Amino acid sequence: MDLSAVRFFSAHGVSALLQAQQTAADVGAAFLLCDLAPCVTYILATTAVLPNFALAGGPAAHRGDGRRRGRAPPPDP
Repeated sequence: MDLSAVRFFSAHGVSALLQAQQTAADVGAAFLLCDLAPCVTYILATTAVLPNFALAGGPAAHRGDGRRRGRAPPPDP
């Protein structure tokens, strides 16, 4: 599930993702999250459920702050 366009994410979103993941598991389907918007990564990490989800590209594909690994930090002013 591509979450790159998400601009607001709350506990309702966490619940929806957990339910969708369980539904996928019930029918034997894979449920992958990809391109997490920073607000999604923040809420999933803060609520301690981020490790419960499979991330496309593997867990190392995300830094935990919503930015992809390998991207250079912005230059200092």
